[in-house]
Amino acid sequence: MAFIFESDLKAFLFCLLQFVIAIVVSYSFSNYTNPEQRKLEKVAMLELKVEQTEKDIEQLRDLTRSLEGKYQNIESVHVPLVAFHVYNPLHTNLEVGQVIVYQTVPLNEGNGYDRKTGIFTTPVTGLYQFSAHICNQDNAMFVYAIVLEGETIALSTQRDMPSSCNTVNALTVASAGQQVSVQGVHMSKSYQVIENPHRKNSFNGVLLHRT
Repeated sequence: MAFIFESDLKAFLFCLLQFVIAIVVSYSFSNYTNPEQRKLEKVAMLELKVEQTEKDIEQLRDLTRSLEGKYQNIESVHVPLVAFHVYNPLHTNLEVGQVIVYQTVPLNEGNGYDRKTGIFTTPVTGLYQFSAHICNQDNAMFVYAIVLEGETIALSTQRDMPSSCNTVNALTVASAGQQVSVQGVHMSKSYQVIENPHRKNSFNGVLLHRT
């Protein structure tokens, strides 16, 4: 009986030792694998964050492109400041087809008017308004016109006694680079235009809408 009890005790102790060894090995293995698993999890989370960041960047790029398009549309309808006012004609005796050159230029926004030639060149395409104010000599018939690229867009005939002044206006769409001027069309005397402190011959233009 003592031998049997002793053998059973040995078997029990052996099983207990195996159980303790298993626990120790399991604990050691878990301590070894958990840091590695945590590293893998961190890498996976970083990859997800990178992927989300790339998506956010792409959305920002789309938004930037959209805003740039809207800005370009705003720029296309923006009306720049284009306006001029000139007076004091260089010559008062004109020939048929001669451009009236105005010497005094108090306003020339956009630099479209050339004081040497008397010609206004449109800087941008759009809707413009032009006006010309002419004072004729006493009993001198004078026909003058606002001319755009060789085409008359406004015209007036004067033959008053004593002298008088008259204004013509024109609304027109002009392309960038086109030329506008005031020209003599027909006259009955050598001196047709009068300029003095009480009479100012002038030429004006303004961009109303850019197209």
